[in-house]
Amino acid sequence: LGSAGAIAGSRLAFAVDDRVQLAGFVVLLALAAYGMLRRRSESAPEDDDQPLPDPNWAVVVLLASGVGLVTGFFGVGGGFIAVPALVLALHMPMRRASATALVVILVNVTVAFLAHGTEHVDGGLTAIVAVGTAVGAVLGALLQPRIPSAALQRTFGVLLLVLVALIVRGVSFEFW
Repeated sequence: LGSAGAIAGSRLAFAVDDRVQLAGFVVLLALAAYGMLRRRSESAPEDDDQPLPDPNWAVVVLLASGVGLVTGFFGVGGGFIAVPALVLALHMPMRRASATALVVILVNVTVAFLAHGTEHVDGGLTAIVAVGTAVGAVLGALLQPRIPSAALQRTFGVLLLVLVALIVRGVSFEFW
């Protein structure tokens, strides 16, 4: 379902003005940050391995399709929306949501990438970002068990707000 949403989102992205797309991205980041900062983490780190309640499958279908649509439309991994969706809508502990989102992102990004096409890929920049991301992922995986879930959730929300500020600051007023 996420893959179908990713294909639909990538097709929709071609039909929407870049300014509208960027404005939507900023709003979505801000809403995800608000949700993550507003919600109090209800699970202690030792609760991360407890079984989750049976999910509402209608909600799961909507989330999967929505995350895929966002991934394809904005051309991003979708972690900024997948993690909050899993935490807020499915009540998944932050650590489990982060790990689950990585698998979801891998599938959705691959499908969205193929749907967008590869003719505009900058190989050098892609390699630099990929190496930096890999190093950050390893460091994050090593640090994650030492940080309480509530702190991870708040940090994620704050980082989303920082990203919003950087995007808004970096966009010239002429663009809007």
